[in-house]
Amino acid sequence: MACGWHRGYFGMQVNSGSFGNEGTGGHSHLNYPWKTGEKQRFLVTAEPVDPTHTIFAGYYFHPEKKKWMLISS
Repeated sequence: MACGWHRGYFGMQVNSGSFGNEGTGGHSHLNYPWKTGEKQRFLVTAEPVDPTHTIFAGYYFHPEKKKWMLISS
């Protein structure tokens, strides 16, 4: 986990198995050939839309393209 909040988390893992059944919500994946020792950057934003709803978005910084990529919102 790189970033976490009260309803979820965002980060990276070795793609060697199925989702771990941590919860019943959705999940998104980006298959990327990351390298051990290479810096990885993650960003989560939170945008309240009304008193009971918030839009969370997860971004990954693509090292070769040198830009933030939206993974899920």
